[in-house]
Amino acid sequence: MIDSLLKHNHATRIGGTLQIIDGDLELLNCTITTNSNENNDDDISELAPINYESGTFTAVDLILTGEIEGTNAVISNCNSACGVGMYGNCSTPGSLAPDCYVNCECLACEAGKYSNTIGAHGDICEECETGKSSNIGSSSCDIAASDYYLDIDGEFVSCPDDATCKGGLEMPRPNSGYWIDRSRLNTASILNRCHRSTCIGASSDTSSCWLQECYGSDDDCSGCDSDELQCRKGSEGPLCGSCSHGYSYSSSAQTCLSCNIASIVESSSLIALFIIVGVMSVGCGVYYFYNKYKDEDLMWINMMRRLIVMLIHKNNNGVLRVLWVNYQIIDSVSWTLEINFPFPFKRFLFSIKFLSFDFVLADCLPGGYLSSVFLWSLIPFGCALINEIISQVRQMRVNYLISHSVENKMLQSQIANIKNAHFANLLLIFFILLPPVFRRQFVALNCFDLLGESYLRIDTSVDCNSDGYALFVTYDVLAILIYAAVPLYWILLLYLRRSILNPPATEEQLVYYIRDNDQDLEPLRFLFAPYRPATLYFESFEMFRRVLFIGVLPLISSHSDRRAALGILMSLCSLELFRSVQPFKSSSTNRLAYVAQYAIWLTFGGALLLETEMGTGLSSFALGLSLFLVNISVILLVAVLLTLHYFDEKKKAVRVKEMSATKVEWAVTFDSKKFQTTFDSIIEHTVSPSNVLCYWYCDVTSSKQTLKSGIPARKLEAEFKNIEDALKQSPSTSSIADRLVRKELGGIVFTLHGPKELDAEDKKYFPTPSVLFACSIPRKWLTPVGSNGSLRVVTAHSLQALRCNYFGEILEPRPWFEGGVLLPPKAIRRAYLLQE
Repeated sequence: MIDSLLKHNHATRIGGTLQIIDGDLELLNCTITTNSNENNDDDISELAPINYESGTFTAVDLILTGEIEGTNAVISNCNSACGVGMYGNCSTPGSLAPDCYVNCECLACEAGKYSNTIGAHGDICEECETGKSSNIGSSSCDIAASDYYLDIDGEFVSCPDDATCKGGLEMPRPNSGYWIDRSRLNTASILNRCHRSTCIGASSDTSSCWLQECYGSDDDCSGCDSDELQCRKGSEGPLCGSCSHGYSYSSSAQTCLSCNIASIVESSSLIALFIIVGVMSVGCGVYYFYNKYKDEDLMWINMMRRLIVMLIHKNNNGVLRVLWVNYQIIDSVSWTLEINFPFPFKRFLFSIKFLSFDFVLADCLPGGYLSSVFLWSLIPFGCALINEIISQVRQMRVNYLISHSVENKMLQSQIANIKNAHFANLLLIFFILLPPVFRRQFVALNCFDLLGESYLRIDTSVDCNSDGYALFVTYDVLAILIYAAVPLYWILLLYLRRSILNPPATEEQLVYYIRDNDQDLEPLRFLFAPYRPATLYFESFEMFRRVLFIGVLPLISSHSDRRAALGILMSLCSLELFRSVQPFKSSSTNRLAYVAQYAIWLTFGGALLLETEMGTGLSSFALGLSLFLVNISVILLVAVLLTLHYFDEKKKAVRVKEMSATKVEWAVTFDSKKFQTTFDSIIEHTVSPSNVLCYWYCDVTSSKQTLKSGIPARKLEAEFKNIEDALKQSPSTSSIADRLVRKELGGIVFTLHGPKELDAEDKKYFPTPSVLFACSIPRKWLTPVGSNGSLRVVTAHSLQALRCNYFGEILEPRPWFEGGVLLPPKAIRRAYLLQE
């Protein structure tokens, strides 16, 4: 039996029989002991020895069973009758053909093995080469092994990094954070890193979608939409970098959020903004409520009012400005570097995104991101227009009042105040809105190349090679140039007034005094108030610094780690700038600004750790917690500095008031003539014609509190009988005053008698005249009482008209806060000690 013929003619041995299928069989010198065809009706056992040469058979024509005996017989590959991809589990009869087995059970080769020989016996299926694999019962390794894939050239290639290869005929599946272009088969193995947290990677239950035949068109395989396979819900397009209709991109969340009301309400940034606006609204209400009901005993309202005055009206030291700028830059880091910070710092960034107005879901507008850039470019002008309309309406109202009033001078000053206030509002509008506007305008210029195409990084549905985008760029660059002129205009305004704001060879304290009291500078006070004269233009520089961090930095490099490194360098430069220049006039604000640069520096440093191998092995939670604590410490420092600043200012005010307060002068040895000449001088220089110099006496102990708080009104019930008797004896006394004294039973009793003129009736009201207070009292508020003609009463009703609206000039305002009725200390012209 010739080996080559058996192989070529597909002869197989099955179950101990020799089966010839459509081939030639040559038997030389063989003895056939048993022979039959398939139907067992042709027995040719008597034909041996036989030379059956070049016979032609069809189907299964000849089946030889039993043993083949003979001499010079060549018997080869007679191991078993199993086909390719299989092997036989057989037993041997021990005949003249020891290599020929009978009673075989054919088994398929395992997956990963193959057999390409006919008649294999024993477990002799061969292992596939590295990178290759096979299905069960295969005659060759024609599919990819796990972690390999079969490319379009038929080569078995190792799986790319950041992808998962299941083997077989599947192409690589992208891991989370990566995207594959499924529109072409030749890009199926190119992994592209996503800029957002919108690439979820391929799921394991979509194996049929990653076969080669499913590439080129999603229609080729049902349920294999590329966006649904690779993108988070609400995202679509190349790199999942575009938001679907009804979704808007959130830079802090690094994903597309639904535009519906529920998503907006759930935004912690909006909640934070609502809280801030709510607190300010309540504060303003408290401020108004207090001014309206300030005569009542409402201590807690007064404390709230003092806090609001400190934070809003008296905050010229730049603390809140530093806080705003610092967190606006930190909020920009996540989308500048296209990085997703770990919790809890991620939640912190989400809560402050209102600083960049990221909660305005402009992407929900028709037209996508480019439409939102158009809108944002118009918002500052729109706000400025509204501000100007309100200003004109207010001026028209005042002009109407001028035409119907004689108090033109006062009303004219109101017009000037309105213009100044609205110009200051305009500066504030641009201070708040310019950086977010610049950010969107610069981001709209940031394109990148992907597989031979150019896309807008923030919205990959925009083709940067299109004519429409080229037209948009023209508009965008023009808008950038217009808004860049705003800080330059600020510099021009300050430069024109430099002789007042920064006069040469003048001490800083004198410059502060001049510019704080020059009403012509009021509209520009926002630009220079917190800064030293030498750093007059720093606000404009600070605007450009913010734009560099927020708008320009994302354009410098396509690699986020390089941008992070550059951010670190820029923050270090800022740190050195604030350390050396000390731009603010308040030393505490300079310290705050210096510490704030460290917070920016550490934030960029944490981002660099996340983007490079330097952060390998570092706990993401530990990093997120560290960044959170670093940035929240700036707020705590602000609280401490504001508190220290408040008490420092309070101490300074007390010292100033103490220096300007009336002192008790020595007058124990004064005679009548000396007192008279002294009082004449006081009347001439400090008492207006509508006022009268009156005298009030008390003991030494009471005088100290009087100098700090004022002269207190007291109940006159005990003395009222004496006053009533005096009124009866003095018919010229006003009955109206009598009724007022009867009704109120309270006020302050003064006398017109000097220390050497006091009589017995005076001493009834001033039993211990150790200290004299000479006071200037409006003549119309004095009501005569008593029989000696010198006693006068200022009723509690009159004192209410003299009540202070601002207690900053009073050393000890507590009696006023507690509802007391007093004559203000400013009415006291002199105080003299009469007795030791």
